[in-house]
Amino acid sequence: MSLSLKKEIFTFCKAQGSAVFATGCDYAMRLFIDKVLDHNYLMATFFGALTGGMVNCIVNYNFAFRGNTARKIDVVLRYFLMWAGSIALNTAGTAFFKEIVGLRVYTAMLLTSFLVALFWNYMLQRSFVYHDFRHIDGDNAEGEGD
Repeated sequence: MSLSLKKEIFTFCKAQGSAVFATGCDYAMRLFIDKVLDHNYLMATFFGALTGGMVNCIVNYNFAFRGNTARKIDVVLRYFLMWAGSIALNTAGTAFFKEIVGLRVYTAMLLTSFLVALFWNYMLQRSFVYHDFRHIDGDNAEGEGD
């Protein structure tokens, strides 16, 4: 296995660890809003995703994609764009799987968050959010330093 493939797998594992931690925070907020405050599941989904996104950005910046050379302001702006799509996909996906498919709300949330994390969040974080577009031809073309 090449060194670059090992590095990519290691980065993916770190990002997924961050996602699992952030998802725990997301679900804790969802449960609190849904069960303790007794608000609508869609509101709980939205604010849970909001909480999880903030945690994920901080952990990814300091752990999973640490060493990237992208400017912080660029990371924040691009993360916000990716995150807005993630919140919309999590909210719409949960509604779809609950209302159309007929899954229980927390099963719908779990399935949706897994799909969004894998096919939206990681892909955009790796290739867009933490990518340093100022160094396209340089050693840090993938947005990570050594």
